[in-house]
Amino acid sequence: MIRSLINITNLKKQLFCFFLFVPALLISQTNIDGNIKDTNNTPINGANIILKKTDTDEIATFTTSNAKGYFNLQTETGNYTLKISALGFETIIKNIELKNTTLSLNNITLIENSTALEEVIINAENNGVVQKGDVTQYKIEKFLNGTEESLKDVITRLPGLDINENGKITANGKEIDRLLIDGENLYKKQHQLATENINSEMVKNAELIRNYKDFESISTNDKTGITALNINIKEEFKNKFTGNFETHLGFKDKYKVNASLFNFNKRVKFSLIPSSNNLGESTMSIHDYYALTDTDVRSNLNNESKVTFSKLEDLPRFLNSNNNVAAKSNNFVTISSIANLSDKIKLDFYGIFNTAEQEENYSRELLFKSPQNLDEINENNKIIEKNYFAVLQLKSIYKPNKNSVLTLNNYINIDNTTQDKDIENLTNEKYINTKETNKPKKINFNSEINYSKNINSNTFTSSLDMQTKSAV
Repeated sequence: MIRSLINITNLKKQLFCFFLFVPALLISQTNIDGNIKDTNNTPINGANIILKKTDTDEIATFTTSNAKGYFNLQTETGNYTLKISALGFETIIKNIELKNTTLSLNNITLIENSTALEEVIINAENNGVVQKGDVTQYKIEKFLNGTEESLKDVITRLPGLDINENGKITANGKEIDRLLIDGENLYKKQHQLATENINSEMVKNAELIRNYKDFESISTNDKTGITALNINIKEEFKNKFTGNFETHLGFKDKYKVNASLFNFNKRVKFSLIPSSNNLGESTMSIHDYYALTDTDVRSNLNNESKVTFSKLEDLPRFLNSNNNVAAKSNNFVTISSIANLSDKIKLDFYGIFNTAEQEENYSRELLFKSPQNLDEINENNKIIEKNYFAVLQLKSIYKPNKNSVLTLNNYINIDNTTQDKDIENLTNEKYINTKETNKPKKINFNSEINYSKNINSNTFTSSLDMQTKSAV
């Protein structure tokens, strides 16, 4: 599918959009929490908590209780119908009005029902959601209105799901651990690459999976605690190349170009997404930069959360744009592919390439006064930074049986910068020009072999790790 768009600045349209969305920003949010127990005061794990809008009977959000019986929901203020159900217990339905920022329901007791022996399932025909154990299935056509263009539009319409300010998908307010496309983790932590480039018409349905286990997980009875959102692709978009091409042109040679190419089939999943612009838009955030430059490959692959502290001046300047930026351009390409060579062997490749050029200009005036002299300094600074950033990752997985797995992971991170600084000083009519060049280069290589085996419900792991770092 080919799309071509012409984007010309229109002040009236911008003002209209601004005032259109102001009311939405003023809508307040509220939290609802509680603890679900049985008559013996034992926590109930996996109870379904559904919140419907009273006037439309539409599902606003839902969740399940954890091992301690606790649940938490986030939604807008208003009138709702709360439904709590669990296997073998009578269902509780009550009307609530949400006004404050937090509504605590404290302890909620469910009464056993000997006739309710079948698994509790939310009615799919009426509500578009089916809850089966740790899997929540969405029939997305129940929630769409035909105006959706991308996967992002689809996700934000599904109850309990949203996208946060970093572009990451959240389930009931918490960032998910995996985004899967037809069961494969193509985009790792960069959810926005999928949500902003996969068309809504390609999406068949969605599944929210709790305690998800991927291909390299070995058989254990322990719950993983990993949450995954799986997006299933329609059959007509499989086994062939499909994609988009989008251009935005403006005044003074301004441009923005996005493209995508996909091929999803049973054995091989492939994605290529290039983009380029000179509008000053960064193709990655500081959050993404830290995630991609994490030298701990195991944490990077497993999507474990980390807290990283760094000074802003240590970052490439294109990530830390300010009002002094006079010009900025970005070129970005990501390529990812997962190949299931057999039922026992899988190859996973992921690469990101980004080049950025940014020009900053700023001036300042300094006045030094002493008993003998009055020095006035006029300083003009011009900084041009060119950054080349790349991440390449190739992972090979061999799983001979469900109780053992061997993985080989190779990871390369390149972060090279050339910074030219031109400083002009005019002091008491004396002109001084200074030129500085700085070329920091970072190349990290990591190779890891890992073998895990499950023996009598105990997991034994052995690994060999080799790292090479260079910085200039």
